Amino acid sequence: MYQLRYRLTGELTRNPFKGKGARPPVQSNGIGAAESYLATFTFLNQSYDFGTVEGIDWNYAGYGKLWTYNLNYFEFLRAPSMTLAEGEALIADWVAKSTDHQDGWEPYPLSLRIVSWTLFYQERQTAPPDWVKHSLNQQHTTLAGKLEYHLGGNHLLENAIALAFGPYRNDALLLGQLNHQYLADGAHYELSVMYHLILLDRLLDLYQYLPHGDALCEPLQASLDKQLAWAAAMIADNGQYPHFNDSTDGVAPPWPQIATRATELKLSLEKGQLSACGYRRWDFGAKTHLWVDVAAIGATEIPGHAHADTLTFCLTENGKPVIVDTSISTYEKNHRRAYERGTAGHNTLVPSGGGNSSDVWGGFRVGRRARTIIYRDEPTVIDAGHDGWSAEHRRTFTRASHGFSITDRYPGSATVFFHLAEGVEVDLTGTGAIVDGCTITWQGGEARLEDYQLATGFNRLVPAVRIVLTFAGRLDCRFAFTDQTV
Repeated sequence: MYQLRYRLTGELTRNPFKGKGARPPVQSNGIGAAESYLATFTFLNQSYDFGTVEGIDWNYAGYGKLWTYNLNYFEFLRAPSMTLAEGEALIADWVAKSTDHQDGWEPYPLSLRIVSWTLFYQERQTAPPDWVKHSLNQQHTTLAGKLEYHLGGNHLLENAIALAFGPYRNDALLLGQLNHQYLADGAHYELSVMYHLILLDRLLDLYQYLPHGDALCEPLQASLDKQLAWAAAMIADNGQYPHFNDSTDGVAPPWPQIATRATELKLSLEKGQLSACGYRRWDFGAKTHLWVDVAAIGATEIPGHAHADTLTFCLTENGKPVIVDTSISTYEKNHRRAYERGTAGHNTLVPSGGGNSSDVWGGFRVGRRARTIIYRDEPTVIDAGHDGWSAEHRRTFTRASHGFSITDRYPGSATVFFHLAEGVEVDLTGTGAIVDGCTITWQGGEARLEDYQLATGFNRLVPAVRIVLTFAGRLDCRFAFTDQTV
């Protein structure tokens, strides 16, 4: 219903103040508009210099829509080095040009900017001037009138969080989405660790902002405790985690930073149990970790951040990434985006005819979806299959004292990929490979090495190598660690 409404009316992306007379009055705060050092912005590993504050184009689209969104989030105000006068100079320029903004009036950047401006003043223990209050009121009113019900997921939750910072607070919406979007084990249902951390950090902002005894405090704390417990179970102590689904470096706040903040707020960091999310983690000593994905593709109504990666896995050894997800480098609808979401970009199986286990398309769409069946889920055995191909792909992980094995079964010829991290050295032999400190041996397949491009952040690709194993029927691989790595 909301998809139809927003597509027919165009109200979702419309600037409600465009062409409506004079711009709101803005007073100078002592920082000249010609200050050039405030006019250079870096987002998603791409920088642009507007020259002066008055030269900032808040609609700049040269690096794509996500970069424009980041410019309008105003999260740079939260930098400790940002002074009150500098921040107000940037806010003043945005307000002065507000009748001309495009992406900045969409509900997602509206939500993040409302939080950024509000906390900018709160953290400096200063009340915003009247002209900022006036603009914030306009933004709250606009957001309340076009919530992202057509998407749901992290977008609608961000909308609800932002409303809680102003006059249109909707406790029922916020608590309803927390109940709906978080699984029984505390995982966010879009199954991206990156987005889990982004939302967790934003909810910590709200929890810290609320006055003591507020009606939201108790239910919000209960939700945060579950989210923190899941993160503690999923993420290694040094902050490493697998980039399953849409996830990459340099976007979400680091887990150690969030954990420290949660401790300061007297929230629990007791480690939970990975269950409903479909992710599993095996530890081999303190710094060697295996993550296994036997999850569903993601949230039923919003699978836009999902990948066709069923039964994939990632491995770190002695604190160093070894087998990794290819990660993401773009949200643009292009060939690279299709590859990063596709099955061949993950550490799982592709039949000889190619294709994707789930029908990922259009940048953020999923058609036909693979269904996962978990046959065994034990401390030493994870056995699962999926129906994304014409026949079932079944994969079994079996734990050993100094390693683990993977058995793949597929009634036909197929290829399995192991994507190695940047800089990982590999010595390939006929039936095995030495990958840093890990020895991999296999039976039933033939191996070769291929170059590929690994994403280490948005708009950042580095050369890396993957092991490509072809087989028919059954492939057995064993991963053995040295004593030093476990």
